Amino acid sequence: MPRNDGSLYQIAAPATDLDASIRFYRTTLNLELIYRTQGSPELAFFDLHTGRLMLERSDSDSTTFYLWFNDLDEVIANVEKDGHEVIQRPFPIFEDVDGQFGSKGETEWLAFVADPSGNSIGLMTRKSE
Repeated sequence: MPRNDGSLYQIAAPATDLDASIRFYRTTLNLELIYRTQGSPELAFFDLHTGRLMLERSDSDSTTFYLWFNDLDEVIANVEKDGHEVIQRPFPIFEDVDGQFGSKGETEWLAFVADPSGNSIGLMTRKSE
């Protein structure tokens, strides 16, 4: 699915009780559970139609949002050119062999940058290689 640069792609939120959180989002809010990992890390992904919600079993109180960019390398170059911090350079995070989250065979790429207040922002794209 084509996306616009800067569109919200994912929100990551902690869940102290992942099973209870899954029941809430699935049953109470009637969101579609896309996938739940088995093992560590314990994650659950829900379809938000314009992006997705990722819950992670954690005691953290930190929520992270992820933005989509078609050309992640260009965005990272702009971040560096403007003197902002690149926390983590782009790296492949998930090879979507079965098309669980999009087109079969694409790989999701992720990078992290800091905004001027020091907030960590995830930047994502998908590449077929």
